[in-house]
Amino acid sequence: MRVALIFAVCAGLGVAQRTPAPPPKADARIEGTVLASAGKAPLRRARVTINPLDAGRTPISAETDEKGRFEIREIVPGRYTVTATRDGYLDTSIAL
Repeated sequence: MRVALIFAVCAGLGVAQRTPAPPPKADARIEGTVLASAGKAPLRRARVTINPLDAGRTPISAETDEKGRFEIREIVPGRYTVTATRDGYLDTSIAL
């Protein structure tokens, strides 16, 4: 049986302005916890990936620790989808 992943996210991502501006600084971060939906136990070794919706940017990934926690730093402000994956579980995504 496959169990879905759920994750809580605290994001500090801004949306890039549409007016000409200096290049955005990579100073945003995202952190949170990945939990198994059944029993809500923390999931270690889950992969959390942020995928930019803007062309030309590279996805960034992190692996959760033994308590299911993750943190990704130095993110360029913009629009992203965040996906949590782990073998034996259904992937979960949200848009930020």
